[in-house]
Amino acid sequence: MVVDEGVADASITRDWISQILNARIKPRLQEYTIDPIDLHQGQLGFVISVPQSVIGPHQAPDNRYYRRIGVEVRAMEDYEINDILRRATTPDLYAQITFDQKQTTRPVDATMSTGFSQTVHLNVTVKNRSKHARLPCDGRFPNRR
Repeated sequence: MVVDEGVADASITRDWISQILNARIKPRLQEYTIDPIDLHQGQLGFVISVPQSVIGPHQAPDNRYYRRIGVEVRAMEDYEINDILRRATTPDLYAQITFDQKQTTRPVDATMSTGFSQTVHLNVTVKNRSKHARLPCDGRFPNRR
């Protein structure tokens, strides 16, 4: 995080900063927050929070793409731009596994003489975190026993 002395100019507001962001960054940012902070003696600072985007990369007015790593801001390399472009077309899948009645934990009773437990039924739901990428699926899996 970079902190400066802030601004005392009353014309610099959350709306003004939002207009600048929307006019200068392409494609427009879908999500961001701008929070004003009272620094001292009439000075005002702004915290701009931008979550990772799935519709990026976002181009600056100089026709470059930038990335922040800690406090350093640098132009992105080709492989970084390609990775971000891939996010918009590739599903971000994860599996949610539960037992009967949607339990996330369950005791398992094992027979000591055989070393086997009773049958445990698992429910597996595959979900996609990506808002834009779609995975064609009819919801059926082969029955394997």
